[in-house]
Amino acid sequence: MHYCRKLVCQEKYYQVFYLSNTPASSHGNRNDFLLMKVGDKKTIQKYARAISQAIKEEVGENAFAITQNPSYFLANAAYLLSNEVSKSLSKPFELFFQKPWKMKKYYCKIKTKEREKILDETVSFNGRLNSSKSVVLIDDCVTTGTALRSCIKKLLQKGFKNIYCFTCFNFKDPEEEERLAYIKLDKKGTKFVERIISGKKNFLTGRALTLLLELPRATTNSIIAKASKDRKNEILPALAELGNGKPLYKKKIKEILQTFGQEPKPQPF
Repeated sequence: MHYCRKLVCQEKYYQVFYLSNTPASSHGNRNDFLLMKVGDKKTIQKYARAISQAIKEEVGENAFAITQNPSYFLANAAYLLSNEVSKSLSKPFELFFQKPWKMKKYYCKIKTKEREKILDETVSFNGRLNSSKSVVLIDDCVTTGTALRSCIKKLLQKGFKNIYCFTCFNFKDPEEEERLAYIKLDKKGTKFVERIISGKKNFLTGRALTLLLELPRATTNSIIAKASKDRKNEILPALAELGNGKPLYKKKIKEILQTFGQEPKPQPF
């Protein structure tokens, strides 16, 4: 079962289908949302199956392509969900791109109008799709709808008319979303972060790395040091990439990379 809310973009209503009408703060949803954000493979695949079924019911077997709420560094939950849905439905997956921008404060603290301006200036869609096809936009959650609205605008500029939006969770405000994607970094929380970061079967997301960076530097270094060589080769370049987009962590990332004999990437600004 899925639900629907309306999103206004350029004086037209677009339907946003979401999977859960239960408050996102409920225990089961909170756990799933956090696991999705940090790249837990089983959770991503569980919700990708549910979204695939919802798409079949609402869009049918029409010719369509999958795309996602953009992120310019690393994989985010929207990308991972979209990729899994694309494989499940055997539909092409086209990417939105977002140019780097200086994040001087937490995203949830940025006002809606400012977020719209940032997204309008940094997001682009260069997919080689026939605009007569339908497009399915996928995100892990919808709050103010700013990101989806920005993506819809870009698709409209490319001539697309049939645009569908699917998401897992429906939030009241950005601070609720940010709060539920965070955990208390006590002993139990630290173990959780270590399991996610070290687990070979988990995807590596920006959220997981952000939690890693919230830990004391000695703990962060210890977790990275314990990771397998292959996993370490994923973590360190990802941290270097993350440092370009999050000045809040730039100094700490530089120190971590130097500890493991890596050099930070030059800033692209």
